[in-house]
Formats: sequence, C-alpha cells, structure tokens
Amino acid sequence: MQSIADTKGVTLSELIRTAVLEALENQHDLMLYEDAMKAHQLKDESISHEEMIREIYND
Repeated sequence: MQSIADTKGVTLSELIRTAVLEALENQHDLMLYEDAMKAHQLKDESISHEEMIREIYND
C-alpha cells in the first residue's frame, strides 16, 4: 500500500483515510437508493412519456 501512496503523492494514512471515507459514502448512497426504491415499489407514481406529454399539452 505504501507504493500506491507514494505513486499518488500522499501519505499512507491519507490514502487509507480517503479510501475508508469513500467506501462509507458509497455504502450510505447505496442505503439511500435501496430505501428510495422500496418506497417507489410501495407507491409507484411513474407515468409513461406519452402520458406526460398528454398532461403537459392538455392543460
């Protein structure tokens, strides 16, 4: 790992800290996505493109 840090011009501590923070952010994003998808599946309010066009131009 030290050689990777050297290549990137950072300390080993900075490399590990950055990797851990990025992994945690990705995990958090995935949890938010999964929660949103569950909510969407429970109450799907999506419409087709054609329905959207009708709503826009018929109002």
